[in-house]
Amino acid sequence: MKYLILLGLIFAVILWFKFSRPNRSNQETSESPSQPEHMVRCAHCAVHLPEHEAITSRQAAYCSVEHRDLAEG
Repeated sequence: MKYLILLGLIFAVILWFKFSRPNRSNQETSESPSQPEHMVRCAHCAVHLPEHEAITSRQAAYCSVEHRDLAEG
């Protein structure tokens, strides 16, 4: 009988620790989502890509150096 009470006490302590601590996965998902990024269109092939990845030249955006060279050449 004392082992059953001890087992119940251990189980209760484990449950108490589990539910008393804040859940980390909830904290990570509650953070504000990142802002949408501005997309630009390649002047040569019309592929859309994030502005920070684009190669700009003469006020036009390109997806690669090769497309920039083809458009300027």
